[in-house]
Amino acid sequence: MSILNEELRPKSFDGVFLIKEDRDKIQKWADSWKGGRPTKKGLILAGPPGMGKTSIAYALANTMGWDTIEINGSEGRTEEFIKRTIGMFSMYRDLTWEDKENNESKMGLIDEADNIYERSTKGGTGESGGYRAIAEILKNTSIPIIITMNDFSNFRYRKGSSALAIINSCEVVEIKKIYERKGGLEYRNIINILTDEIYQYSERLGLKPQKASIQDIIMSDLPDIRASINDAEAYIFSQSANVLNTSIRDERSVIWDTLSGIFRSNDLSKNINLIDSSDSDSGQILLWISQNLFPQSKNLESVIEASDYVSLIDQMDWFAHRHNYYRMLVYVKDLEALFATKFKPKTGVFIPFKFSNYLSQMSKSKKSRGSRSKVARALSVILHISKSEAYDIRGILRVMSNLKPGFSKELTEYINHELKNHQSLFVSGSESKNPDPIDLSDLEMFIG
Repeated sequence: MSILNEELRPKSFDGVFLIKEDRDKIQKWADSWKGGRPTKKGLILAGPPGMGKTSIAYALANTMGWDTIEINGSEGRTEEFIKRTIGMFSMYRDLTWEDKENNESKMGLIDEADNIYERSTKGGTGESGGYRAIAEILKNTSIPIIITMNDFSNFRYRKGSSALAIINSCEVVEIKKIYERKGGLEYRNIINILTDEIYQYSERLGLKPQKASIQDIIMSDLPDIRASINDAEAYIFSQSANVLNTSIRDERSVIWDTLSGIFRSNDLSKNINLIDSSDSDSGQILLWISQNLFPQSKNLESVIEASDYVSLIDQMDWFAHRHNYYRMLVYVKDLEALFATKFKPKTGVFIPFKFSNYLSQMSKSKKSRGSRSKVARALSVILHISKSEAYDIRGILRVMSNLKPGFSKELTEYINHELKNHQSLFVSGSESKNPDPIDLSDLEMFIG
């Protein structure tokens, strides 16, 4: 988890994002433990990854004064493991519990429980005993149990498991409801709070990002709060004056949400809109993807498969530009937008996107390249040679500049005088367009 994600994790239940109906339901379930053992001993928090389910569980535990033990469904799936850890923990309260202030107790957290359903057995039920262990824990537990799930709708209809027994023992809260009411007060409240907290955090670090850019990142990533914070963190740290120049930082603040979509989302229309809004052409998008492919990949197989896919897109992009068949660029964009279908990202760890090395170098050298091009064009016009031939005489001009003091200044004045009196052969539409005058710094960059 990123530093900023940990920094902004709510410390109390009042600080979590929930609609009032769900907040009251969770609070009522928690309060029912004060009177002993309630009918519903478990609480299921359901919703896609990144919505803050685990944060809600820990915030509730802090508010209620519960010590927490956690197991992750993707790590401990077997019946034996679950019983040995959270099963034993759930059977007994602390020996000193009766003497503790505020009725402090314990809480068990089973994170991403739907991932437990992985290994098949001979009977063909697909259950390794993990769900059976959870159902038994919920039946006998003397402490509250919170279970988080990414895909509750699929879990609900699983056969050959103890899923039904688990559901019947739990209050179920699908927290995604708050994000289905876009434009509503609660949804806007999430955006405003996250924007303000992230901006205040960046100010404490001495960084000055654009508040509007932070808000745009959050809005584009929601309902994935974790991705919103991760991308906002990557953006604010890119504002350091020692990282890149201003033009790169401006481009970088726009590209983060585009990369997030390309690497993480299978939504074609959304990703196409992100690519269009980035103001980057297909070739630049490919450079971004290539730069971040390896560090973001889950394993080597994912790198190989994704690289083959990028290679195919690159060939199509080259063909479109080489043969002026620009209609093909529509398909290039579609393939870029569907990159996530060929890519398996790392999970459980934040890795910020990297700026394309090639684009970084090109951006840093933009001024010098512009100056060299301006001088080459001016020389090509007044000497009636090509720009390529103008570049070829740089060595001679460099020698003359070293041998004769003031040569560069005299040459600059000569070029500008000739340009002023010269009728350019370059025509744009019906208007004659002469090369721009050069200055001494342009010529010095050209000569090198």
